[in-house]
This record gives sequence, C-alpha cells and structure tokens, in this order.
Amino acid sequence: MLKDIRDGKYDAILAWHPDRLSRNMKEGGEIIDMIDEGIIKDMKFCAHHFSNVPSGKMLLEMAFVLSKEYSDRLSKNVKRGIGRNLGEGKTPIPKYGYINEELRYKPDGDNFTLICNGWEMRSSGEPIEKISQFRIKTTSTLSG
Repeated sequence: MLKDIRDGKYDAILAWHPDRLSRNMKEGGEIIDMIDEGIIKDMKFCAHHFSNVPSGKMLLEMAFVLSKEYSDRLSKNVKRGIGRNLGEGKTPIPKYGYINEELRYKPDGDNFTLICNGWEMRSSGEPIEKISQFRIKTTSTLSG
C-alpha cells in the first residue's frame, strides 16, 4: 500500500483504525513522513479522528505506539499460554499416535505403538522406505 501511495496511485488512506496500518514503528514512521512530505493528503478512520496538524500527527503516532505495544504483549501472552498448555499435556491439535480427550493427549493403542516403533527404527538409522514397509506390514497384520 505504501509503495502504491509513493507511486502516486493513491493520495489518501481509508482504514478502520490506525492500528490496522502499522504493527511496527518503521511503518508508522513512514506514514508520518509521507504525511509531512504531502504524499498522503488525508486519512479517514471509522474509530479515530485524524487532522493534518501537529497534535493530529502526535495522536496518530500514539495510536501506532499503542498498536505496537498491544501486538508485542499479545505475542508474549499467546506463547506463554501455548507453553503452559503443552506443559500440562493440553492441545487442540491431535498428534500422530495419540487421541485427544478433553484437550489432553492419550496414547492411541496400536497406532501409538506403530509410531513409537517407527521413531525407534529411524533413530537407529533405518531408511524411511524400510520404515514405511514395516508400517504397511504391521497395519495389515493388526487389522486382520
């Protein structure tokens, strides 16, 4: 979008809120510079008022700073939550060899055994082709 504005394709920005435009200070600074240079002539937002005066640019910069802080904080909180859930054995995504019961991993019987055997074969240096043949043979013997 900034490239298109610099190329003269547009001279204004229409967005929901300034936090939709920038998640880092570099982009926010580029937008402010483009306003100062007259490349961006106007900006309209549904949930924020902008006017091209010093206090209007200051409020826009503050909106960019707040969106950066929010984005950084959210990233840390999500990583911490995922780490805590994994530490407790919880996950919404089942893994091969496990079933997902109430967001907790539980071994999936024969499937779990097959996966364990496959990993043991691979760690002892067996080629993947041999492991996949073992799986096919074992699966057919287990099913019938």
